[in-house]
Amino acid sequence: MSAGPGLRSRPLLLALLGLTIVWLWLSGALTVVAAGEARHDDALFVRQAVHLVNGEWLGPYDELTLAKGAGYPLFLAACSGLGVSVPLGQRLLWIGACLVALRALAPLLTSRTAAFAAYAALLLQPVAWRNLVREAIYPALSLLVVALALALLLRPEAAPEKVGRGAGLLGLALGAFWITREEGVWLVPPLLLGAAALGVSWALRFGVGRELGRRLLALGVAPAAFAGPLLLVSLANRIAYGTGARVETVAEPFTRAYGALARIRAGAKVPFVPVSRAAREAAYAVSPAFRELKGDLEGSLGAQWRGYGCGTFAAGCADIAGGWFQWALRAAVAKAGHHGSATAAA
Repeated sequence: MSAGPGLRSRPLLLALLGLTIVWLWLSGALTVVAAGEARHDDALFVRQAVHLVNGEWLGPYDELTLAKGAGYPLFLAACSGLGVSVPLGQRLLWIGACLVALRALAPLLTSRTAAFAAYAALLLQPVAWRNLVREAIYPALSLLVVALALALLLRPEAAPEKVGRGAGLLGLALGAFWITREEGVWLVPPLLLGAAALGVSWALRFGVGRELGRRLLALGVAPAAFAGPLLLVSLANRIAYGTGARVETVAEPFTRAYGALARIRAGAKVPFVPVSRAAREAAYAVSPAFRELKGDLEGSLGAQWRGYGCGTFAAGCADIAGGWFQWALRAAVAKAGHHGSATAAA
């Protein structure tokens, strides 16, 4: 990645450093709290990070162990290993992403003022997370992926060796992004469009021949690097829990079960409720396996999850709202004794 002559000037570097120090000082007043009662979020990530630090991967298996990606617990464990506080680690990650974005945009920045303004606009974004949740690093990972893709797209003249290095970094950033949250597919279409645009640009610039082939081969480093983090997590899960699934909530056994329930048409459609009480009753009538969960889903466990959703979707107060039903389902399966292992749960 070429930094561009404007980004190498001492006045600009000093201005960027000064702004970064001021931002670190101001943002240092924001406290971060780990909510111990949030067993699906803060408490889960902290528990898994402790096991990682102790060399125990994500810890003993239960219905939450593989319910979310391993990216954020790995980040927490890395902060511990480096002796960096989590709030500072999160801020340093954001600073790094902003600097990568600034360097990626260098061909479009015609002056030092424009470069400083671009960095300030990125750095001073107003979102701050007070809890230990993966959303705290998700913006930084998203920005890294987009910035590294733009760096390639804005430099069609770069040598194949530089394309390969940039593609490798892009793949690793996308892999880290992918193992942190489960809805990463939204980034795939723009990345594919960018790759197609870059290929067309190369074809117009170098023609269809050996040079184009070298560059396309170098760009292929990206998917290979992307696969690395995913395969490592899958391998660790296979060794620890007997399953190659990175995250159970997006793996086929769970999505097929959830999809089968959500497709049931019974009773009136309730807003924000994907699997209504009427749909569950229809399923109990024909599925001995699902009937095992009736006592919990229609009892105190189900009432607990109805209460959680009711605070967000008033229309769903009478039933388990979307966003909460999957957790109610997993909890009921666990109480029925089927989450003793990953293979039994599947």
